Amino acid sequence: MKKLFVIFCCSLLTLQNLSAQAFERSLSAGYRSFARILKPYGEDKWLIAGYGAPEPGVTDRDTLFIAIVGNDGQTYLRKNMTLPATNPNWLVHYWFDIMVLPDGGILTSFQTTYCDGAFDIVSTQRLNAQGNIVWELLSGGIIGVERLPEQWGISPDGKLIGADGYYVWKLDINTGAILSKVNLEGVSAGFNVSNSFHHIPDTEDFFAFGYPTFQLWHKSGSSTFPKYTMVNSLDLPNYFFYHKLVEGSDGWFYFYRESEKQFERINYELQHEVLFKLDVLNEFIDYSLSGSNLIYSIHSGTGIYKINQYNIPSKVQSDLLSGGPNRIPWQIATKNGWLALAGVDILRNLSATTEWARCSAAWLNVFPITDPSVVEALPNASINEIEQTSALDTVGVNYFSQGYFYNISGGGFKVKLINSGQSVIDQVNVNVAFRRNNFVGFCFTHSTEQKRFSNLNLPPGESMWLDFGDIQARGQVAVPAEICFWTSSPNEQPDADQEDDLACLTSSYTVAAKEPDFPRASLSPNPADAFVDISFSEKMEGEKWQLFDAIGRLIQFGDSPEGQVLRLETKHLTNGVYLIRFGGAMLKLVVQH
Repeated sequence: MKKLFVIFCCSLLTLQNLSAQAFERSLSAGYRSFARILKPYGEDKWLIAGYGAPEPGVTDRDTLFIAIVGNDGQTYLRKNMTLPATNPNWLVHYWFDIMVLPDGGILTSFQTTYCDGAFDIVSTQRLNAQGNIVWELLSGGIIGVERLPEQWGISPDGKLIGADGYYVWKLDINTGAILSKVNLEGVSAGFNVSNSFHHIPDTEDFFAFGYPTFQLWHKSGSSTFPKYTMVNSLDLPNYFFYHKLVEGSDGWFYFYRESEKQFERINYELQHEVLFKLDVLNEFIDYSLSGSNLIYSIHSGTGIYKINQYNIPSKVQSDLLSGGPNRIPWQIATKNGWLALAGVDILRNLSATTEWARCSAAWLNVFPITDPSVVEALPNASINEIEQTSALDTVGVNYFSQGYFYNISGGGFKVKLINSGQSVIDQVNVNVAFRRNNFVGFCFTHSTEQKRFSNLNLPPGESMWLDFGDIQARGQVAVPAEICFWTSSPNEQPDADQEDDLACLTSSYTVAAKEPDFPRASLSPNPADAFVDISFSEKMEGEKWQLFDAIGRLIQFGDSPEGQVLRLETKHLTNGVYLIRFGGAMLKLVVQH
């Protein structure tokens, strides 16, 4: 299934002085999507990084995407990231950072991990302006193994510079070659410097965060033998969580301290000042700087989301925009008098039987700061009728001690699309999802599918039938009584009323006459040190087996010997999670020396 990006719109932000320049765009498509990072791109565009919608049999964060959208409302780039491991499909991926490069390229940093946290890999990719990979570096693996920095800057010599808990790294910006790794002076086991890093422009100095809280590191020595020393530090009382540093034109860095619910600022000399506190009923979300104004978003105790403005010299606050309760502006960015908000809409009003279809979907709203507004005339696409032309085939699978799982396919579904809005609908996405997918056994995953329909030319008040066709859902823990469909991203915009998007049908099934029964097995010891014995409840002589590492690489394979126990040597394997496959079944093995 092709991964696309769209948005659901649950409720509009309160309209204030509607401007023709304001626009909203969808960022991702289907079941679950989140806008994670928002930054200016050039003078009049925005760069967004987020999580995309899932595919059948994988987790809800299997897709990372980037998009570039202009102030003119045009989408200049929308791309799924190339991930370091797509098999096994129970890996999840998280953004760390994105950075716009001088030539218009993009530097990305993200993590790949198991949902049970057994290992992680940090990926650094350089993309060109068209979104194509120029180079990629991978690091990590088992927790505690050396990792690439999560954040980067550009040094005066044009190289990439970043810091982790042990080293300062320098990379060739064009090739990704590692030019140097220099020890941080005085760091013991990496405990006093966290991965958080803020490069000081036009230098090779940087801020770091850990113990003590704020640290200023200075580069000395020669280019051949550089040295990094902590020259100043500041420890804040009751400090346990801060948000990003935003550099102002006044030489101060602004941040929000969660433990004290207040905005503060700090400069290169580590002079520190408290600006103002939030009301105890308000929860902080994000912030940005526009000249001498600090613009921030909060969630009030009444469920309303607000965008406020704080003038730093005058210490005067004012309201810009408000809305809710199902819309959350998670990310804020400003540039040249424009304000961009990236967030999610959340569908909440669902019955207990369809709660699994609850979704969150990403959007982008852009407008001039002097005229904060949202687009009023959004399209409204909904489904009110479903037809099933053939029975759904179900096959039960006995998956070792996990019990039975069901593979579902077919159905030949059709859905009736209604244009309930005031504008012609030319394009829409139709989605279907299932309660849960536990085919792997130790990751909680979802199964979903989406199809895109274009060139519809559906006038307001009219309806038409769309042929969705067959569905496919592997590894379901139960056969759902209802199959539910919903619309998203009409005309690449938010849907004006998300609450009328969903429709469900009681479905008919056929069940396979004979259910496959994979041989039962157990591992001992698990975790394993020098070896592991695989014990079977029946003879497995000649059965093919395979051993995969955490990122899906085939490590060992062979034929099972005579008898009902297979012993595998594990003393040469590094600590971590492995998977042993027999036919269509798998066992999870943990190696711990």
